[in-house]
Amino acid sequence: LSESDRWYQPSLFDLDERDQLHADHQALIARLDAIPEQREREIAALRTRYADPTARWFPAAVTFLVPASIAHTTLGSR
Repeated sequence: LSESDRWYQPSLFDLDERDQLHADHQALIARLDAIPEQREREIAALRTRYADPTARWFPAAVTFLVPASIAHTTLGSR
């Protein structure tokens, strides 16, 4: 995002493109400047959210699917 020549378009006929390129460059610089503050806000939000975790219990069921050929031999031998 440095001020190099790639952000400059020397043309008389492409004013819209030059304005758009300048606007894009400024938007990228603004976004880059905003990242540290956004990062700190997100870290604070995560720490607040997970500061006091609570255990939650929920019922669970386990189902075993056994083929009939195996179920008959296993259950029949008992």
